[in-house]
Amino acid sequence: MSFLKMDLNQVPERAIASEGEHELRIMDVVVHEKEAPHLSDGVSKSLRVRMSVTDDPNAFDITMYYSLPNSDDDDKQTNKKKLRIKHLYNAVGAAYDSEGIETENLPGCGGFAVLNVEEDASGNYGPRNYVKRWVRSA
Repeated sequence: MSFLKMDLNQVPERAIASEGEHELRIMDVVVHEKEAPHLSDGVSKSLRVRMSVTDDPNAFDITMYYSLPNSDDDDKQTNKKKLRIKHLYNAVGAAYDSEGIETENLPGCGGFAVLNVEEDASGNYGPRNYVKRWVRSA
């Protein structure tokens, strides 16, 4: 048995970050797929982006999903989805070109975003932060 000397009485609980502008750092990005029988190819894809709030060490990490265009989207929906991803890349200073995007470039990148708080509609979870809009790169 080992004794580790540390005071656990003063450890703050984790919480959501306050609404407003915060610095975020991307921890990981995954291309997320889920079944979508309503789509012609049967699969919905998105970028799952997990971020830490670097200016609030006690804040929960934030997970955002950025929908990827699919074959059933019209031009308006496709452009809306691409624009959200473009804002993310621009805000964190990640490179992209006309050929596409490289998701492996995102982890470690950071930027400033305006965070909001939303309540869990199901009542199973507490409130959570989400990115209302990206502001600028860190």
